[in-house]
Amino acid sequence: MAPDSAEALHALGLLRVRQGRHNEAVGLLQRAVQRRPDSTRFAYVYAVALHSLGNASQAITVLEDAQRQRPADRDVLNALVAYFREGGDSKAALRYAEQLLTLTPGDSDVQRLVEALRRQAGSQ
Repeated sequence: MAPDSAEALHALGLLRVRQGRHNEAVGLLQRAVQRRPDSTRFAYVYAVALHSLGNASQAITVLEDAQRQRPADRDVLNALVAYFREGGDSKAALRYAEQLLTLTPGDSDVQRLVEALRRQAGSQ
């Protein structure tokens, strides 16, 4: 594996997270995404790192880009629901939760989440 490959950058970024070198990790994870923009896994991890550093809006942008590329990625959808809900935007959270429910119609946890978000969105 080439040291500047997306996979190597991603792995090094994860190592930097474990070492507590978060700013350096985010830069490495971003470079991995730039080299492999088709990888929703790399985008998801990068977005989580951004969010953990307080960059929620940038994390959401990364996740929305990833979701457009791969609409059925449950991790990406779950993160979008969580981040929008955390930010107080129940309507956006509901939009993604409903997509998640379409993918997992028998999941009672997702059904309850959608119902709760519908109530919250209705009161906004």
